[in-house]
Amino acid sequence: MTDVARASKFYNSVLGWESDATAEGRPSTLAGTKSVHFFQKGIMNGAFHLRDAAGVDAARPGAVTTFLVDSIDDALAKAEAAGGKTVVWVSPFLPLPAGRG
Repeated sequence: MTDVARASKFYNSVLGWESDATAEGRPSTLAGTKSVHFFQKGIMNGAFHLRDAAGVDAARPGAVTTFLVDSIDDALAKAEAAGGKTVVWVSPFLPLPAGRG
């Protein structure tokens, strides 16, 4: 992530995560990461990693993440309203791989 305020606003509007985008964040010792910015929703906690130029790799522009939502259609609509886009859509009617259901 390269823009704390933008990420904070996006995830707040789509998933209801609360974070302080104006905070400095905590310094990071991870290679390619300037600082870590925390978020929460209820008992769930997590963090955004603010990447520096060395941490941004055009060949690997992001991470694969999974979110549990009540309605995929509602979550996708919120993401698109907040400026996101659906890159890959897998039908919920396809069978899950063995051991995943």
